[in-house]
Amino acid sequence: RVLPSRRCHERVRKGAAKERQQLMELATSLAPQVSWEHARERPRALIQDFAHKFGKATPEVRNDRQLVLAAVQVWGPLLMYCPQTLVDDVDVVTAAVATNGWSLRFVGQAFRSNRDIVLMAVRQAGHALQFADPVLRADREVVLAAVRQLPVALEFASSDLQNDRQVVCTALEKEAKEPSSKDCMLRHAGPDLQDDPEIVLKAVSHSGLSLKFASERLRRDKDFVLKAVRAAPHNEGQNTFEEADESLRSAFSWR
Repeated sequence: RVLPSRRCHERVRKGAAKERQQLMELATSLAPQVSWEHARERPRALIQDFAHKFGKATPEVRNDRQLVLAAVQVWGPLLMYCPQTLVDDVDVVTAAVATNGWSLRFVGQAFRSNRDIVLMAVRQAGHALQFADPVLRADREVVLAAVRQLPVALEFASSDLQNDRQVVCTALEKEAKEPSSKDCMLRHAGPDLQDDPEIVLKAVSHSGLSLKFASERLRRDKDFVLKAVRAAPHNEGQNTFEEADESLRSAFSWR
């Protein structure tokens, strides 16, 4: 005769095994394309559904290393639901970061200061730079990788690299290739480069509103403002002029 407590334990065990199997099958079907952003390759609703089911799974199921490895290849930030022993597992973290750089948010300091892990993260998602150790946010190669992926990741670079001409020019060049982006990356450049006419004109040529983040000296310079207005994209000249210093705007009217 089986005691009630043993029958209950057996039901729980079988339920956990079934739940694990279902999640593993679902993860396997979703994992081949490894980027959350590739919505055309994987229906986002299916990934959201998997993430919800994984987050609601029992601790026993979420403690299964094989399942966790499969799960983070569907969506890296599922690390948030994993036990600490697996969040500290280098294979799990590597798989998560390769899938989605934002996963760096959920790992410990040892990984945030690991150059290889951080490089992998920022190459996949530039804004993951904000979770890197300060030493790596001052690393030129790491920051260049981040701004090549996402220009506004410059916000999270060290102040020295925000004033680095190569880094800022790289971000501007990437921004110029994204016509739909109007993020005004210049706002994150250091003060020395916000006062650099060549840098500011490059930024304005992509978004006329970038003049707003130029130095006060340049925004007061009539000749420079006229150059900026001419450099602005089509139909943005007036918006650019509106970002000039008030002393110029009051002295001249837009025609």
